[in-house]
Amino acid sequence: MTSSPIQPVTPQMAPAGLEYINALRGLGLLQGETGDRQIPGEVREVLGALHHVLAGGRVNIDIPDPGTASIVERLDITLDRALRESSDVERQYPMEVCF
Repeated sequence: MTSSPIQPVTPQMAPAGLEYINALRGLGLLQGETGDRQIPGEVREVLGALHHVLAGGRVNIDIPDPGTASIVERLDITLDRALRESSDVERQYPMEVCF
């Protein structure tokens, strides 16, 4: 059985949502060459913890070595703006918005 190539999709997204995702990617969310991307171990651990929370579990969070404060602040601000923008878009255009 021959599978057909995977076709990319374009999700509906608020501008700040795309900005946030691009910032995460730029900071190392995905590593490796085009066509061979990997999630770094530390990031995979955080995503695994998120999966447990979303599945009804609880996790403990410890940040023994904080990252650069200005980058953390910029990501927090962009995430908050993305949530506001996506809510505004959803109110204006009743549809499912991906972030």
